Amino acid sequence: MDKSSSNPKKVDISSTSSDLVPVKKDTPKVSEKTEITFTKDQFVNTSSYPGYMRDLFKVALKDNVQYTIEKANAEVNSLVERMF
Repeated sequence: MDKSSSNPKKVDISSTSSDLVPVKKDTPKVSEKTEITFTKDQFVNTSSYPGYMRDLFKVALKDNVQYTIEKANAEVNSLVERMF
């Protein structure tokens, strides 16, 4: 028996391992952001904001519209600027 045949040949798979991973075409990219939105009622009923801010949300935001936190705060700031 030949010793060379008893030792399996080592193969470097580090350079080809990425070729073996299946990639789905419809997989979302990591760089895509999903914006979280809330309704007027959610802003008004949250305890994350003080009472005066919730009152401003009642006036500044429209019913049945989804807002990001940034957009809702911008709407309140716009209302306050128009008031004073």
